[in-house]
Amino acid sequence: MKKIIIFGIGYHGRMAYRKIKEKKEKKKIIFIDNSIKKKSKIFSRNVFNPKILGNINFDKIILCGRYIQEQKKQLYEMGIKEKIIIWGRRELKPQKKILISRLKKYISILKIVTVIFKKNDVDYWADYSGLLAIIRGQNIAEMSDFDICFNSKDTKKIIKLLKKKVPRVEVNYNFYSEVKKKKFPHIVIFGKCNFYKMEPPRIDFVPRVFYNGMNEELKFDKNKTTNGKFWENYEEIRYKNLNIRVPINAKKYLKKLYGKSWKIEKNFWNARNS
Repeated sequence: MKKIIIFGIGYHGRMAYRKIKEKKEKKKIIFIDNSIKKKSKIFSRNVFNPKILGNINFDKIILCGRYIQEQKKQLYEMGIKEKIIIWGRRELKPQKKILISRLKKYISILKIVTVIFKKNDVDYWADYSGLLAIIRGQNIAEMSDFDICFNSKDTKKIIKLLKKKVPRVEVNYNFYSEVKKKKFPHIVIFGKCNFYKMEPPRIDFVPRVFYNGMNEELKFDKNKTTNGKFWENYEEIRYKNLNIRVPINAKKYLKKLYGKSWKIEKNFWNARNS
């Protein structure tokens, strides 16, 4: 039986696991991840620190996602230069029936969110990967998540509305505003599905702090401050059977965010493309 290593337990590592399982071949799959400091499991399998590679035999190791170059460098430093397989979007793309099902779940949740936000005058807009997919005309089910940003002044209102109308809402206060000198929440909605067969639809809600014509973009590591001109006006655009709010200069914003080639869907991910 072939022994396959998947480097990383994030979204792309999970997609790699499901892709291997689609083929229904007998293979022993082992997950490794740099974040593992204590016992952890995924898909009912133990996850190990990459150091284990020095003590086991394997047939190939799959790298995928945003940190391929860092992982490759790490393996080289460990003396592992062969048996490395790199997978991108094309290799990880789910079956058509999975994408159809995931899209339906996304639309179902987003319809609830957009309707209640409009009804209650919430200052929100599609951003990052969510905005990118919509403007490209891409299937949002192909993205790891769908991002919605909102004006921090509406934080309490949004939490109350989502908890009342949507199941499976998580709220974690792990953003900190240097401007307001206070914590703000990262809100996540998860769709329900068979985790072994499909990545659950995930909608991330991220607050933005506006002040004196500027915008403080709250992040997990270091906040970023930019001119607030892109968020002065909005428009609603049609996606599938949804009306969703986007910045009025969305294409210029995406160019600033992802570079000149933002329209092109690349096979590999990095900090500048999705």
